[in-house]
Amino acid sequence: MPALAEPQAPARRVFPAEEAGPVPPGTDTLELYVLPLQGGDCMLLSSGGQWMLVDMGRRDDSGLIRDMLVRLGIAHVDIAFNTHPHEDHLGGLRPLLDAFGFGLFYTVFPEDYGGFNIVQVPAIRALGRAGVPVRRAADGDVIPLGNARVTVLQNFGKDPNASSAVLRVAFGETTLLLAADVNRLTQSRLAARHDLKADVLKYPHHAQEILHPDFIGAVRPEYALITNGSLETLGAQRFLERRQVGYLFSTWGLIRLVSDGRRVLLSQEVRPELREFIDKRNQKP
Repeated sequence: MPALAEPQAPARRVFPAEEAGPVPPGTDTLELYVLPLQGGDCMLLSSGGQWMLVDMGRRDDSGLIRDMLVRLGIAHVDIAFNTHPHEDHLGGLRPLLDAFGFGLFYTVFPEDYGGFNIVQVPAIRALGRAGVPVRRAADGDVIPLGNARVTVLQNFGKDPNASSAVLRVAFGETTLLLAADVNRLTQSRLAARHDLKADVLKYPHHAQEILHPDFIGAVRPEYALITNGSLETLGAQRFLERRQVGYLFSTWGLIRLVSDGRRVLLSQEVRPELREFIDKRNQKP
C-alpha cells in the first residue's frame, strides 16, 4: 500500500509586521487597534475609510482614548458598538461622544437594561441628547464596514458577561474574533452554533480564565490579544502556550493589526518604561 501523506499544517496567515514587510500603498486593508488599557476594553476597526469603535473603556480611560484617536487622525466615529454595558466597556462613552460624535450606536441589550456596574441607561440618554441613532443588534446580524463584514454573535444568558456580543470580522481570507467577556458556557454554545474559525482572537474577559475546549477548538487562532497584563493572566498564558498560540498584552502598548485580505501583520508600540522588563521576560527559557 502507498504510504499515507502527512497531514498538511494550515497555511500561516499572521506575521510580525517587521518580518512581512509593509503593505504596498493603495492596498485595500482592514485595520484593528487595541488600545493600551488596564483591564478595560477599547478597540478600533477601520476599513474603506470608515471607523468603528468597539467598546469605550472606563470613564477614567477616556482621556487616553481621546488622545490615541486624535493621534490616529480620527475626527469622527462612524459606528460605535458596545459589546455589553459594564462600566469598563462603556464608561468612556460620554467624553468620547462629546469629542468625536458618533454616526450610529449599536447595543445588544435593551435600552433600559440595569444592574450593578451597568451604565446602559445614562449612555442611552447621552446618545439621545446628541441625536445619535441607537440600534439593537441580534445574533447573526451583519454590519458592513468598508469591504469588511462584521457579524454579531450572541447567546443571551443570565448576566452581562455571558450575554456580551462577540464580533467576527471577515476581510478577504482573514478573520478576527473579538470575544468581549463571554464565559465558558457561552463559549461552548457559540461554538455549537457558529463558524468561529479566526486567525486572531481577542481573548475573552481579560484572560481571567482558560477557554472552553470546544471554543478554542472551533477558533483555532494563530494569535491572541489580551486586554490585560502579564502578571494577572498566567493561567491563560500557559493555556495558549500549550496550544502554540502566540499572544500580546494590550497593557504593554498600542497593538496594531493590518490585513490585506491574505495576511495579518501584527505590531505593537511597546511603552519605553516596560522595554527592559519585556526583554528580560522574553529571555526566560
